[in-house]
Amino acid sequence: GGAGEGEMSESTSTVVIVDDDEAGDQSAGALAAEGSVSSEVALDETQEIDFMREFGGSSDSSGSGSSTGTNATAEREEAAAAAAREADAAAAAAASAAEVEEGVSRNTVLTGVCEHMQVLRALVQRLPRMLHEQYCAERGALRDGTRVLNSPLMQSLSRLAVELELPQCEVGYVPEGGEGDAPAKKKDKAQFEWLASYALTLRAAEAVAAREELPPALALSEDEEVPSVEKDTLRLYRDPATFTPRVDAELTKWAGRHPREFVAATSEVRVMGPNMNSQFCDGPDRFHEPTEVEAFLTADPVIMAPGADCTHVLSSSGTVFAVGKGDYGRLGLEHSSQQKSLAPVERLEGLTVRQLVASRGGYGHAMAVVEGGEVYSWGDGDFGKLGQGTTGEQKPAPIATFTGMEMRLVVCGHTTSGAITSDGKVYLWGQADDGSLGGISTSNQNSPMRWNAMEAHDIKHMALGYKTGVCTDGSSIWVWGLNNGGALGLGHTSNTDAPTLLPDVPSDAEFVKVCAGRAMQCALTAAGDVWIWGENTQSQCGVPACSSVSPQVLEVGEHKVVDVVLGSSFGLALTLEHKVLAWGCNDYGQLGLGHTSEVSTPTLVEKLDGCAVQYIECGEHHVMVSTKRPPVTYSPLVKAQTSAQTLPMPEQHRPDEFPSLADIPLSALSRRFMLLRHLSTHAAAAMPLFDLESPRNPMVAIKHVFLSKFKTAALRRVLAKSSWTSGEPLNVTARRYPAGSKKTLYKQLAQALHSVPAEAFRSTRRVWKVLFMGEGSDDAGGPYNESISQMCDELMTPGLLPILQPSPNTSSKRPDVPNKGLFVLANAAVEDEHSYLFRFFGRLLGLAIRSNHSIALEIAPIVWKQLAGMPITFKDIRSVDEDFAQTVNYIRDLEKHGVTAETFSECDFLEDLQPVSDPDDASAEPLALTFENRTEWRALCIKQRRAQSKRQVEWIREGLGDVVPLQLLSLFTPDEIDTAVCGSRVMNWSLLKSHTRFESHDENGQFVRWLWEVLEGLSDEEASNFLRFVWGRARLPGVLSSTMTVSRLDRAPVDMMLPTASTCFFKVSIPAYSSKEILEKKLKYAIATCRSIDTDDYNRQGNIGDDEGNESEDEQWDVAPEAGVAVDVRPPLNWSDVPGGETWEEAQEMDEVD
Repeated sequence: GGAGEGEMSESTSTVVIVDDDEAGDQSAGALAAEGSVSSEVALDETQEIDFMREFGGSSDSSGSGSSTGTNATAEREEAAAAAAREADAAAAAAASAAEVEEGVSRNTVLTGVCEHMQVLRALVQRLPRMLHEQYCAERGALRDGTRVLNSPLMQSLSRLAVELELPQCEVGYVPEGGEGDAPAKKKDKAQFEWLASYALTLRAAEAVAAREELPPALALSEDEEVPSVEKDTLRLYRDPATFTPRVDAELTKWAGRHPREFVAATSEVRVMGPNMNSQFCDGPDRFHEPTEVEAFLTADPVIMAPGADCTHVLSSSGTVFAVGKGDYGRLGLEHSSQQKSLAPVERLEGLTVRQLVASRGGYGHAMAVVEGGEVYSWGDGDFGKLGQGTTGEQKPAPIATFTGMEMRLVVCGHTTSGAITSDGKVYLWGQADDGSLGGISTSNQNSPMRWNAMEAHDIKHMALGYKTGVCTDGSSIWVWGLNNGGALGLGHTSNTDAPTLLPDVPSDAEFVKVCAGRAMQCALTAAGDVWIWGENTQSQCGVPACSSVSPQVLEVGEHKVVDVVLGSSFGLALTLEHKVLAWGCNDYGQLGLGHTSEVSTPTLVEKLDGCAVQYIECGEHHVMVSTKRPPVTYSPLVKAQTSAQTLPMPEQHRPDEFPSLADIPLSALSRRFMLLRHLSTHAAAAMPLFDLESPRNPMVAIKHVFLSKFKTAALRRVLAKSSWTSGEPLNVTARRYPAGSKKTLYKQLAQALHSVPAEAFRSTRRVWKVLFMGEGSDDAGGPYNESISQMCDELMTPGLLPILQPSPNTSSKRPDVPNKGLFVLANAAVEDEHSYLFRFFGRLLGLAIRSNHSIALEIAPIVWKQLAGMPITFKDIRSVDEDFAQTVNYIRDLEKHGVTAETFSECDFLEDLQPVSDPDDASAEPLALTFENRTEWRALCIKQRRAQSKRQVEWIREGLGDVVPLQLLSLFTPDEIDTAVCGSRVMNWSLLKSHTRFESHDENGQFVRWLWEVLEGLSDEEASNFLRFVWGRARLPGVLSSTMTVSRLDRAPVDMMLPTASTCFFKVSIPAYSSKEILEKKLKYAIATCRSIDTDDYNRQGNIGDDEGNESEDEQWDVAPEAGVAVDVRPPLNWSDVPGGETWEEAQEMDEVD
C-alpha cells in the first residue's frame, strides 16, 4: 500500500515482498520478531506447514526444518524437499554471482534469503490477526464518516489475504477446532464475513474483466433457482460468451430505468381498520374487511411498520415511505401535516434499512436500524424516548449512543424505547414513571441507558407497551412496569419497577418472541403455542367473560401459530397453514370480519382464507397483512414452508433501447439479474477495501455490472454521515436582468458564495435564500428553486459564461452524430481570477447530488468522465466531435486514400492543419504535419484534445469534492452521474401522479381526468415549463420527496381566469374550467409566459427591460472576489435606489425576522 508496506505484482498468483527503504526494513524486522512468539496464529498447523513447504521454508518457529504435519502425504513431502533443493541451488547460484560481481560471501546471501523467508513466514502467520485488528481499528472511522475508504495498508493486507487464498476469504469459513471452541467459531466466522465479500467481489470483477465465468461462490439460492427452466438454457445465465460486458451493461440499465419490471413477484398487501388519518393513504374512513390498496401494491413492502395513526413501509427498492397523521414529526418527513399518499422519508434515502419499527400508541415515534448498526429515531420526543438527548420532536437522526454497535433488535413503546445489541446488552430510555424503565432510573432518560439488571442473561427478544415491558432469554420471561388491570400477569395489580419472573409458564418451553399491547402481553413458543396474559376488558386476551387473565395458552384449536402481533387492545395470529386468527376490540373493523363487534375468542378471518398470508403487522388500531415472507421469522415452524420466492421476471416487452438483449431468453436474463444483484450486494459491503481512485482497479473497471441502486445507496450512506446540520440558509440579494445580459445571476451568486465554508454546501437545509431585488417574493423555497433554474439557463447560453459551450457535434452537418445539443466544458483560456466561477459550478453539481435537487443541464457524457477522474478515450472525443475524429483518422489512413509521400504536398486541405504542441512539454517545438510523422502528429492531436480544459476540470473537481466524495463517483457510469445531477430528461408523469393531492377538486371527477390528459400531452419542453411554473424546478428528481398540491381557484368569470402557482409550496391553483380545451389553452399560456417570481409586482416596479447598471458594474461582476469576503456584504447595486426598497440594514433585519 505504500513505501515499506510491500506491493503485489499484477499477477493474481505471485506475491512480491519489497523492502525498498529503511521503513520497510524496520517493519520487516518487527514482523519477524512477532513471528518468533506466534502462539495465537489464526492459521491451523497443517495449513501453516503446507504453505511454508511451498516456499521451501520450515514450519516451526525456530526455523529448524522439523516437520509435524502428520496429514501430509509422502508425495507432498518429497515435492517439498525437491522444491527446497531447487531453492537452495538457486540461492547458491545467486551467491556465486554476487561473489563475482560484488564480492559478497555465499553465507551472507543465504542469510538474507533465510531472513526474508522468516519475514514472509511471520507475515503469513500474523496476517489473519493483523487483518482483524486493522479492520476493527478502521471500522469506527468508516461508520462515523471520518473515512470514505479503508487505508492503503488495510486494502493491501486484504488483497494479500485473497491472493494467498487464506480460508477466511471463503464464504462461510469456520476455523478448525473442537466442540469447546463452538462459541469462538461463530465469532470468527462473523469477524471475517467482510473479507469473504471482498474476496468474492474481487474474483468476480477479475472474471468479468477477463470475460470468464463468475466464481462458483457467486450463486443463486435454492429459492431463486427455477427448476422449470429448459435444460439447455439452465446454465446460460453464467455463460460469459452470452453475457458480455455490453449485455450486462444493458441489463443493469434496463433494471435501473424500469425497476418495476425487475421486482420479485409483488406481494399482495391487504389492510384492515381505520383510515381517518390516511394511515392507508387517501380513501374510505374504514376498512371492515381485508382490502388491497394500490399504493402499497406499487411500493411492494418488504417491511411493514404501522404505528399510531400512521404507517411506515420499506419498499423492495430500499426506500422508506410514510403516510398518515403527521403531527409531532411522527412520519419523519420535512413537514408535520397529514400525508395522504406514500412519501419517501428523505433523510433515510441511500441508507440500507434492516429494521423498521413504530410505536403503537402515544403521539408517535419510530426507529430504523441501518446497515452498519446505526439506529435512527424520529417523531415525538416526549420523555426523551427518541434517545437523542432532547425531549422535542425530531427529524430522522442517528442515536449517538449506538455508534459502532451492532443491533439485534429495537422496539418502540408508547412512552419508552429499547434496544438489544448483538452481544445481548439491553438498553432502555424514555419515561420512568410507574417502573416503565425496569428500575434503571426513577427519572426520565433522554439517552439510552444500559440495563445492568439483565446483564447476566442473553436477552433474545423484548417488547414495550404503555409503561410496560416484557423480555425473554428463550427459557424465562420477565415483566415490569405499570400493572393496572393485571397487565403484567403477576396475579396482582401493583406496579413493579424491577424485572420480575413471570409465574405459571412452563420451564421447558422455548420462547421465541414476546409482544406487548397497551395493557396485555403474550409470548410465542417454538412449538406454536401462544401464552397470553393481562387486562381483558375488551377480550384482548382472547378469553371471554373476565376482566384480567393470568398466563395461559391461547385457545386456537388444531392450529400451530408461527407469528403473533398485538395492537392496542386486540391481537392477531398467523398459522402454519397461512391462515389468520383475530380477537379483541374491533371498534374500527380492524379484525377484518366485516363488522365492528368485539370478538372474545380467536376467530378465523375468512376473507383471508386462500390468500397464503405470510406476514402480519398491526399498529395502534390498524392492521396490514402480506403474502411476502417477513424479513425476520421467529418460529422454527416457518422452515416447513415450501413456497419458493418468485424469480424476478421482466415483462415480455423488451425496450428497443437495449438491442443486445433481444435474443436472450427471459429466464436467462432474470437469473443473470439475480446474480448481478448478489454481486452488487457484496460489492457495496466491500467497497471501502478497493482503491476507487485508480482506474485500473477491477471494481472500477466493471462498474457497469453493479446495479445502480446499490451504488446510490452506498453514496447516500456516506453523504448522510458527512451532512452538516448547523447553521441557517445564507441570505443573498441579487438582481435579475433581461435574458442575454452579461450581468448574470450566476456570477452574482458565485461571487457572494465563493467564500462560504464547504460544510455549508453539505447542509441538510437549503444553502442560501435569495431576495430578488424589485420582485415581490419571500423565499420559502420557490425563489431558491428559480435561482438554480435561471443559472442553468445562463450556463447553457453560448458566450455568456466561460464554463460550458455547445459540443462541436452540435454544429456538425452530419445528421447522425451523437450528443447534438449537449454541452462540453469550454476550452478557451481562462485566467486564475475566474477560477471561482468553476469552483462554484462544481459545488452546484455536488449540491444537486447531495440534496437530490436535479438541475436542468444538457451535458455530454465526456464531461462526467472528466469530472469523475475517468480516462478519456478516443471514442469519447469522437462522441462530441465527429469532424475531428474523421480528420485525424483520415491523416492516419492517407495511404488508403491514395496519398503518398510524393503527392502529400499536393493535398491543399492539409495546409489548414496547424502544428500541434505537446501539452506535457511547454518547451517543445510544435509539431508540423508531414507524411512521415502523420502517426505521431495524430497521437499528439488526441493527446492535446484529452488535455483540453485540464485547469477547468481541476477547479470544478475542487468544488465538487467540497460537497461529495470524489472517490465514489468513479463507481458510476456517465449516464448514472447525469441522472444523479440532472434528473430524467423525460417527465415521469406516473411519479408526479403518485405525489399529487387535490384540494376542492374531486380526484375521480371529470376535471382531474382532463388535467392529467392535458399534462401527459405536453411536449418535453412544455412539461419542463409546467414544473418550473409550479415548483421553480425544471426536472423531477429520481426520488420525489415533495407532494404537488392542486387546488381550486374560485374566481369569476371562471373561463377568463388564469392558473396561479406558489412555487415555495409546490402548489398550483386552477379554476374549474368548463371544458378540457379551455383548460389546455389557459394552462399552456400560463406556463409559457410566466417565468418570473411575482411577475405583476416585477412589472409594477418597472424593472423588466431596465438596464440601470453601467459598464464598471458589469466589469465588477467579471472580477474575482477577494478572499475572505463575507456572504452578507453590501451589493454592488444601490439597494436604496430601488423604488419601494428598504435600506440594506433594514433588509438584513427583515431577513432575520423572516
